[in-house]
Amino acid sequence: MDKIFSVKAATLLLLFLAFCLPASAADDKKAGKEQVRQLQQNQRKLEQEKAQLVQEKTALDVELKESKLKLDDSKRSADAASRQRASLSKELEAANASKAALITKIAETEQSLNAAEKKLADANSLIQKMEIAKTQLDSNLNLRSESLANCESKNQAQHRYGMELLEKYQNKGCTSALLQKEPFTGLKQVQIENMLELYREKLDQQKLVLTSPAL
Repeated sequence: MDKIFSVKAATLLLLFLAFCLPASAADDKKAGKEQVRQLQQNQRKLEQEKAQLVQEKTALDVELKESKLKLDDSKRSADAASRQRASLSKELEAANASKAALITKIAETEQSLNAAEKKLADANSLIQKMEIAKTQLDSNLNLRSESLANCESKNQAQHRYGMELLEKYQNKGCTSALLQKEPFTGLKQVQIENMLELYREKLDQQKLVLTSPAL
């Protein structure tokens, strides 16, 4: 733009000098025409350069406007990226907090699992001990059952022998003899019968009855 103003000033100065100088000679007139022609050429050239500069300025304005738009877009993108970064940072913090909580929960779960496994192992050990004790009790119960069956068998035999003795004693001839000595009162017969009944009751009381154990 400074160049254009300098050329314009030189052109106006030449025009002023051309009109102010005396036109006494033909050569001066011819020289003046030449100067005018040159000035016109310079003016056209300057106008072309001006038009070109204007065009370039217009292009630069368009480019500047586009650059401003791109810069605004870049700023908006940067702001959006910054907001997104802040959001992602918050999400990352939340994820880290969740991860820490999950790690803590996993550790607590492992502790609970270890405690449960220990309880299970203790329970299995107790079950094994109880099974061993049950086996021993079953063995003792079988021995007792066998012993009780043996005792009952012997008791049954003793009871049978006692009843047989009572029957034999009751059927002996001495009973009849004793009864004949007291034909009128009959007291001996009653005493003997009472005595036999008493022994029979005692034998029945001492008799064992084997009952099956409850399962």
